[in-house]
Amino acid sequence: MELFKISEGPWERLFEGNFQGTDVEIYINTESIVLVVIFEKEDKKVNGAIVELFKIFYSVGETETFVETLPREVIVLTKHDEKETLRFFLLGSKPDYVPWKEHEFIAEVENHLKRLKTSAGMIKDVSKAYELTLKEIAECPDRIKEAFFSQPLLVPIFSTSAHFSSGSGMEAREFDAAELPKSITKGEIILGITKDKKQVLEPLALFTKTAVSDGLPEERNHIVHIIIESCLLSNVSTVIFDWDNEFSTLNEASKERDKLQKYKVGSEPIGFPTKSFVLGQDLKIDLAMTNANGFVEIFGFGNSKSAQIIASAIEKEKPFGLTALIAGIAKIQADESTSIYEINRALRMLRILQLEYGTIFEGKTDMDELARQGARAIGRASILNLNGADERISRLFVHSMLNSIFSYYSKKGRSTLSNFVFLPHAEKFISKKESGIISKDISQTIMQFNQYGLGTCLEMQHITDLADSVRGIIDAEINVVEKNDAGIQLKNRKSYRVFVRPGLSRGKEVIF
Repeated sequence: MELFKISEGPWERLFEGNFQGTDVEIYINTESIVLVVIFEKEDKKVNGAIVELFKIFYSVGETETFVETLPREVIVLTKHDEKETLRFFLLGSKPDYVPWKEHEFIAEVENHLKRLKTSAGMIKDVSKAYELTLKEIAECPDRIKEAFFSQPLLVPIFSTSAHFSSGSGMEAREFDAAELPKSITKGEIILGITKDKKQVLEPLALFTKTAVSDGLPEERNHIVHIIIESCLLSNVSTVIFDWDNEFSTLNEASKERDKLQKYKVGSEPIGFPTKSFVLGQDLKIDLAMTNANGFVEIFGFGNSKSAQIIASAIEKEKPFGLTALIAGIAKIQADESTSIYEINRALRMLRILQLEYGTIFEGKTDMDELARQGARAIGRASILNLNGADERISRLFVHSMLNSIFSYYSKKGRSTLSNFVFLPHAEKFISKKESGIISKDISQTIMQFNQYGLGTCLEMQHITDLADSVRGIIDAEINVVEKNDAGIQLKNRKSYRVFVRPGLSRGKEVIF
């Protein structure tokens, strides 16, 4: 049977025959795109066909780990011999039934070709965030091509990918192309839709100093979740303080495909590259990044001479941890201004802290790993798991970590947006009612973030709870009205309402 003249040719026939009672033809072009045509016939007359296309990649790296993040059907083939193991990644288009009419058939196949190419380009970019290389098989050495095309199972694999329904006709199971909106990859946020169903899309640059307030905690966290996704899709990596495992499922694709389409997102669900850092293991309170007077204040050491000894030792020595701080103070010689009693009292206070908090104060957080960027097209989320941290430790850790982040990026001297810090429960750390040294320091650090390419998103119950100095720099206010209905106020812009979209990745449930 002669194939209609489809673009992207020439198309070479790989297989023609009958498979499981159905006539099948398989073609390939010079780009190694495979076209599968499964015919519907009545008395030898072709009425229509299911068509599906495949883009074939040679895969090097953790293929299975990457595939598990994809919310769509893909095929992974493995070929092993005594010398090596080769893996191939087959990305399919949506299988569709098409009447056997030249104009309709050509239009449908060319539409599939266009969507498959877009999906392939995006998947190649996303895969790099998982340290995976996908190379188009057309660009591979002949031995790799031969290893793939010599596999005897290719015909049944291609021929059975397009599943028939149990109903009448040859309806194909639907799979939309895993294509991310081009706009969102250029540094923009798809927030959702307006009441009259118009898509709301804003530049990410307008949200680098954002406050999310009002409504219920899960409603505010959903908005934070959407901003995180938008950063990652714009290749801006993120640091997320997380006390309640609210953001631990960012690496899992959402199952709300239908809702995404309703909100005109134009994308398949996707899981994002994440790395979790745990307090006391990967995360430390760096005494060198802590305000010495704030440290003694937060633990209630008062203004005693012993407290002054501790603060002075932190300020002068910049110790690597409590063990080093204790060792340094133990070497202090008593004199007319400092008694042995005051020295020993300082040591006792620090040893009590050491017993209570273990390794939290021992060492430094690996900032290179924390700030590591994702691949060329997608960022990575660093999730700081602070579950179980008490109020004092939480406050000191936030202070120390924000100072560490600021120091790290200020040394790089960047001014373009390169990382975004998300701080839930911000009112606990920079409250208008809080007059402590640590709180004031946190405010000052956040106010300087923007000059070194650092964005900030603060979440709190009421924006009026924020310290006036920090509230004064906020350029974007997002206020929950109810559920996913939110008010948006951007600096020098008229406020408006939006129904915030579902996440591409899995988050806590919000009713849409």
